[in-house]
Amino acid sequence: GQIEEADRLYTAILKAQPKHPDANHNMGILAVGVDKVQESLPFFITALESKPSVGQYWLSYLDALIQLNQMADAQSVLDQAKGKGAQGEAFEQLENRLNELNKTQVKADPQIDDQNQVSPNILDNLELGQAIRLAQRKSKDGSSKDAKHIYNDILTKFPKNKKALDGIKSLSGGFTGQTSKAQDPPQNQLQHLTNLFQQKQFQQTLESAKQLLLKFHNSSALYNIQGAANAGVGQLKAAIDSYKRAIKIKPDYADAYNNMGVALKDKGDLGAAIDSYKQAIIIKPDYLEAYNNMGNALSSVGDLKAAIDSFTWALKIEPNYAKVHFNLGMLLLEMSHLKEATEHFKFSYANSQYYLLRCLYLQDKKSLFYDQLDYLIDRDEIHPIIGSLVCRSAIKYGLERPNLFCKDPLNYVLQTDLCNQYNFEKIFVVTAKTILQENKVPNKIQPLLINGYQTSGNVFSSKSYLTKEIQKIIRLEIDKYLVRFKDSNQGLITNWPTDYSLSGWLVSMKSGGELQPHMHEKGWISGSIYINVPEKLRTNSGNLVVSIGEDRISGKDINQEKSIDVVTGSLCLFPSSLLHYTIPFKSKEERIVLAFDVVPKR
Repeated sequence: GQIEEADRLYTAILKAQPKHPDANHNMGILAVGVDKVQESLPFFITALESKPSVGQYWLSYLDALIQLNQMADAQSVLDQAKGKGAQGEAFEQLENRLNELNKTQVKADPQIDDQNQVSPNILDNLELGQAIRLAQRKSKDGSSKDAKHIYNDILTKFPKNKKALDGIKSLSGGFTGQTSKAQDPPQNQLQHLTNLFQQKQFQQTLESAKQLLLKFHNSSALYNIQGAANAGVGQLKAAIDSYKRAIKIKPDYADAYNNMGVALKDKGDLGAAIDSYKQAIIIKPDYLEAYNNMGNALSSVGDLKAAIDSFTWALKIEPNYAKVHFNLGMLLLEMSHLKEATEHFKFSYANSQYYLLRCLYLQDKKSLFYDQLDYLIDRDEIHPIIGSLVCRSAIKYGLERPNLFCKDPLNYVLQTDLCNQYNFEKIFVVTAKTILQENKVPNKIQPLLINGYQTSGNVFSSKSYLTKEIQKIIRLEIDKYLVRFKDSNQGLITNWPTDYSLSGWLVSMKSGGELQPHMHEKGWISGSIYINVPEKLRTNSGNLVVSIGEDRISGKDINQEKSIDVVTGSLCLFPSSLLHYTIPFKSKEERIVLAFDVVPKR
C-alpha cells in the first residue's frame, strides 16, 4: 500500500534501465491503480516489447484497453497475444469478457455512441510527424495537458510509436502526489548531463545544468547533479546548497543526502556529514555507499567502534563489497589489528595490494611479505608504499630488491625559503591563523601527535577561498622541484602523475610537542610549510627528520636519515616513501605547520 514509495523506486529503476520489463509493467499497474489508465499504456507496451513471453503483461495491457473502452484495440491485442502462444483460463475469461462488452456496445444507445465519437483524432488533420512536433512544442511551452492529449491520439492509431511513448512517459512524472511535484528533464538530457559529469567536465556540467534549470526549475535530479559538479570544482558551499534544494523538492532523496554528506565531510563539518548519511540510510536502509561513507566519517571523528559497525552493516548487505573491505582494513590497520586488516586487504580494491604488503611486513611474516613484494615488482607497480618497504626490508632482513619508486629518496629532499620569494606573512601566516582562529575546521584524532592537534579533512577544499593563493604557490614550487630533478631516472620522476590534487591540513603543537615516525601513503611527494617555528632552545629542537628506516638514529648508519633545520618560512618537499618525524621542542610559542600531499588522480 506504499504507493508513493513504489512509484519513486520504479521511476529510479526506469531512469537507469528505461526498457526494464517488470518496472514498466508495474508502473503501468500503479497508473491504473490511481485512475490514470491512459498513462499506463506506454508502460505496458514497453514491457511487452521487452518481454512478450510474459502472459501477465498482455493481461494487464488488455484490461487497461477495456477500461478505456478501446474495444477494437483490445481485440487486436488479444489476437496478437494468442498468436504468440498466450493461453490459459485468464485469457479465456478475458476473451469472454471482451465478447460480452462488444455485444453490449452494439445494443447501446446510438446517441451515446455518437458522443464517444465527437472528439476527433489529431491525425485526422495532421501528418504523424507534424503531430509529434506539435506535442513536443506544447510540452516545451508547459502545456502538458494538450501534449498528453496529442500523444494519446497518436498512440490510439500507432500504439508502438516510440516518440509518442517516450513523450507521454516524460509527461507522466510519477503518479502520486509527492513524486509528481518534481519536474525532471527527459531521460536523454539527464543522461547527457551525467556523462559530462562522469567525464569530469565539471564546468560544462554546471553550465548545462544551469540552462536546464531555467526550464525545469523544480527538478531534484538537476539540483543533485549540479551539487556534484560544484563539489567537483571545489565549491563545497554551493554544492551543499544545491543538495538542499534537491531535498526540499524531494524529501526522500537518499542520493542527495548521501552526496551532501560527502560535501560536508570535505568541508570539515563531520558531525553534519554523519547526520546526512544517517538520513540517507533511514530513507534507504540498504544504502551501501552511505554506510561506507558514514564509516569513514565516524573514523575521522575518532568514533572507531561506530565506524566498524557501519562498515560491518555494509558487508552484511554485500559481503564482497571490496571498497568497504578496503576502508575497514585501513581502520583496523590504524588500530594495529594487523591480522584482521590483512584479511580485508585480500579483496582487490584501489591500493589494497600495497596495504596487504605493509600488514605482512608489520607482522614480520617474511616469506609472505617477499612473495607479495616480488609479485608487485614483477608487475612493475610503482608506489610510495612499495618504495618505502623495499628500503625498510633491506635494512631489516638484509635482502635487496629493485626499488621502482625511488632508490635513494634522501637525495630527493628539497628545502626552500619562501620568505625570499613571497609575502609570507600575508599569504601564509595570516591565512593559517585565520583558519585556526575561526575554529570551524574540526580536529582529527591523531595518535602520532603529542601535545598538539591536527585539522581534519582537506583544508584546501574546505577553505578553498582562503587558500587559493597558497595552492597556486605550492603548485609553482612543485614545478620547480620537477625541473630540479628532471634528469632523474627514478620512478618518482619518470612516472610523475599526469594530474594530481593537493590534500592539506594544519598541525599545531605546544611546548613539548612532537610527531612520531610515519609516512603519507596516499601521496606521491609530501611537503610541509612552516608557518611559525619557535626560537630553538637546543640545536635540533623542532627539526624535521626524514628517514629510510622506522627506527630513530641510535648509533646506526647516519645515512639512513636526514635532519632538516626548519625555520619560519621553510618549505620542505620529499618523496612520500620516506618516513618522517619531528624532534620535540620547548617553547612558550605555538608551532604551526601546513602539511600537504601531492595526490595522484586516478
